[in-house]
Amino acid sequence: MAKLSVIIPSRDEQFLIPTLDDIFAHARGEIEVVAVIDSDKWPGGWKEVTDRHSNLHTVHHGAPRGMRSAINSGVASATSRGADYIMKLDGHCSLSEGFDVTLLSEIDNDWVVVPRRGRLDPENWCATETHKPDIDYHYLSFPDDPNDFGGPGLNGKPWAERAVQRKDVLVDEELSSQGSCWLMAASYFQRLELMDQVAYGPFWSEFQEIGLKCWLSGGRVMVNKKAKYLHLHKGKKYGRGYRLEESSLVKGRNHTMLWPWNEAWAKQTLPFEWLIDRFWPVPGWREDWRDVLYRERKPRVVPIMAVSVKTTEEARVVADREIALSKPVEKQHGQGVKADDYVEPAGLVIHDAYYGIKATSEHVNVTTHLQSLVKNDSLDIVVNNSTVVPGQNPYRGKKKTLTVFYRYDDGPLHVVEREEKEWLIIGQAQPLVCEICGGRTSSLMEEPNSRKKVCSDECGDEARRAITPIEVTDVFNSAHRDASTPTMKVAALNDYLIRKFSISPQRLRAPMPIELRDFHRNDLAQLFAELGFRNGVEVGVAEGRFSEVLVKTNPDLHLICCDPWHAYSDNPQNKTKEKHEFAYNEAKRRLAGSNAVLNTGYSMDLVRGIKPESLDFCYIDGNHLFDYVMQDLIEWSKRVRSGGIVSGDDYYQLDQKRWVGGGVVEAVQAYVNAHRISPWFLFAGHKSVDFMFVKP
Repeated sequence: MAKLSVIIPSRDEQFLIPTLDDIFAHARGEIEVVAVIDSDKWPGGWKEVTDRHSNLHTVHHGAPRGMRSAINSGVASATSRGADYIMKLDGHCSLSEGFDVTLLSEIDNDWVVVPRRGRLDPENWCATETHKPDIDYHYLSFPDDPNDFGGPGLNGKPWAERAVQRKDVLVDEELSSQGSCWLMAASYFQRLELMDQVAYGPFWSEFQEIGLKCWLSGGRVMVNKKAKYLHLHKGKKYGRGYRLEESSLVKGRNHTMLWPWNEAWAKQTLPFEWLIDRFWPVPGWREDWRDVLYRERKPRVVPIMAVSVKTTEEARVVADREIALSKPVEKQHGQGVKADDYVEPAGLVIHDAYYGIKATSEHVNVTTHLQSLVKNDSLDIVVNNSTVVPGQNPYRGKKKTLTVFYRYDDGPLHVVEREEKEWLIIGQAQPLVCEICGGRTSSLMEEPNSRKKVCSDECGDEARRAITPIEVTDVFNSAHRDASTPTMKVAALNDYLIRKFSISPQRLRAPMPIELRDFHRNDLAQLFAELGFRNGVEVGVAEGRFSEVLVKTNPDLHLICCDPWHAYSDNPQNKTKEKHEFAYNEAKRRLAGSNAVLNTGYSMDLVRGIKPESLDFCYIDGNHLFDYVMQDLIEWSKRVRSGGIVSGDDYYQLDQKRWVGGGVVEAVQAYVNAHRISPWFLFAGHKSVDFMFVKP
C-alpha cells in the first residue's frame, strides 16, 4: 500500500486536535499526518496529542509565514520520509471511513483528486442538518464581477447544475475546486512547482494555481464521490485562522488573471481556451467571452509539448494548436508578423524576451538585444542587468526574471524562464548533424559501439543502451590531475571558507550547521571553479539543470552525471518511462559539448569503479530515503580527496526547534557527527536547502 501523508497548515486553529483524531480514526492504510504550526504559539495540549499519535509529525514555524509556506514545509517534511502521496486538509474537517484507501484506489500520477464535500457541525462533530446537497463540482467565474470576494477574477464557485447532470458518475472530471482538501502524488506536487508564494502571495488562489497548472500541462482534476469530507465554513462565528490582507488577495488574483493570456506558468502546454471549451457551457461565460476578455490584447501563443490525449476531441485540439504554432507567432501588444513578410526561420530564432518583475507589469522588452547575442545558433548568457539590459539598472533591489520565447529551425515554440544570476543556455554552439542520416537536430548522442554521433529521434535505437560504469571509470581515472591544479589542505580550506563567509569565532563555537544566508547553489558551482576543482560527480541529475550550471561555470570540469533515468522500487519519486526519457534527453542537450559523461546506472554500481580520493567534490541529490543517502555519503565521500568538498541537496532543516525530517537530514547529521566534522554549512538550494562540508 502506498504511503499517504496528510498535510495540515494551521494557525490558531481551534479544531485542529479533533481533526487529527478524526484522521487517524478513519484511515485504513499506511498514513502519517504533518501538522504545520504557522504561528509563534503552540496549540494547547499538544504534547498529549503527539503522545497519542505516533505517526503525527510537527513543523513549527515560530512565526507566521502564510498558508503556501506552511504547505511547502509540510510537503518537504513528508517527502523526506518517503511519502508516495500527499493530501492537504484544512484543520477543521472530518473524513469518511477508509477515505485514504478509497482515494488512492483510483488515482493516476498526473491527477489531482478531491473528495465529495459536506458541511461540518464542529460542536457535535457531525454533518450539519441543513438539508443542502453535498458539493461535488466547481467552475471558475468569468472575471467581471467586482463584488466577488477578492475582486473580479477566476474565482471558484459551486456548480450545482453539473452535480445534477452527472450525479451517477462517481469519479469525474472537475474544472476547479475549493482548496480545503486535495490529494496527489508527491512527485506531481514537485512537477507542478507548487505552492508558488512569490507569484501568488502567501494565501489567495490556492486551487486556481493547482487546478490550472494541472489541467493546462496535460493532467486532470478529478472528484471522487466515493469518499467524503465535512468542512467547516468558519464565517463570522468562528473567524479565520489566516488573516487575509488586501495586498495578498490582490497579488493572488492578479497572477491568476495571467492564465487566460497563457502567461502565468512557463510549463503550460495547453491554452486556457482549451479548458473552457472542455467544460462548455460554463455558468456566467457568454458565447462571445473571447471577444469580451481579449478585447484589449490577444493571448500569448502557448507551446504544445507531449500531452497525453485520451479522446478524439482532445487529439483534435492538440493538432489544431500544433498547426497554429507552425504559423507566424503573434507578439504581445499587437506587434505581429505579417503573412506576406513571413520567412521560414532557420537555426535559433528568438521571438520574444522580457526582463523584469515576475507577475507584474514591470518589465522591459529585450527581444532585439537578445537576438543580437545569438551566435552560431546559441544564446549562452548569465542573467543579470549588465548582460540583459547593459547600461541600465532597472528595478533595483527586486528579484528579476528573464522569460524567452524561442524556436529552433521550424520546430515547436519553447519558453524558458531564468531568475537573475542564473545561466541561460539555449540552442547549440555548432549545428549538430547526425552521422547516420545526415539530418540536423537539436541533440545528438554517441552510439556506444561505433562512436558515431546519431540523432535520438530517428537513428538512436541502438544508442539508447546505457553507458557502463567501466566506460565512465576509464574516462575519469585516465584524466589525471594536473600537478599545477591548486589544492588546499583541510584546515586551509576551512579557514578560507570561514574568512569568505565572515564567520565569527563565537559562531564557530556554537552548534553546527552554519547557515549561509547570502550563498546559493549556483554560488557553490562558482566556489568549485574558484578552488580549481577539475573532477566531480553529481548523483541524481534529472534534466541536468544544475549539471549545466556546474560545467558552464567551470569549463575545465570533468563531471560524472549519475542517474538511472528509469523507475525502480524504493524510489519515492518515480516517474513514467516517457518522463524519464524526456529528462535524459534534456540532460544530454544541456551538457552537449562539455566534459560531462552521462551514466545511466545506479550510484552504488558506478562508485565501485572510481578510484578513492580521485574527485574534488561530490554533489548528492539521488534517492532521498535514509539508507540510500547514507550509502551515497559513505561511498562517494571516499572518492573525494581530503580537502575536497562533499555537498548535496534537499536538506530541509534550518532550526532544530522546527522539525527534523527523515532521509537527507538524518543521514547527513549521522555522518558529520560520526566523523566529527566541523564546521559544516547549509545554504539555499533549488527550492530547498543544500549542505556542504570539507572532506577530512
